[in-house]
Amino acid sequence: MSLAIAYQNSLKLPETVEEAVTHLLIVLDELILSEIKTIPENELTWLHITLGTTIRNALDLHNLESKLFHYCSVAHPDDASEKIILELWKQLKN
Repeated sequence: MSLAIAYQNSLKLPETVEEAVTHLLIVLDELILSEIKTIPENELTWLHITLGTTIRNALDLHNLESKLFHYCSVAHPDDASEKIILELWKQLKN
């Protein structure tokens, strides 16, 4: 199941980074999660085009009125997805 479809079928979009990470841990394949875990922090920006785009679209981060976008306290949807990816990576590393 794609991430976008999973959220379209969801009752509610995540409103915090923590909720977004929890959702990603549920919907992303274990192989993808294990690959993210192995990426050095300074190379997470490489996920911008792939996972970052998927997160922005699936979590409605282009909607500047979304609660999650506001929670991220950033200026651009790309920065919001980057923040979510970093927190996902940190949780996987623990």
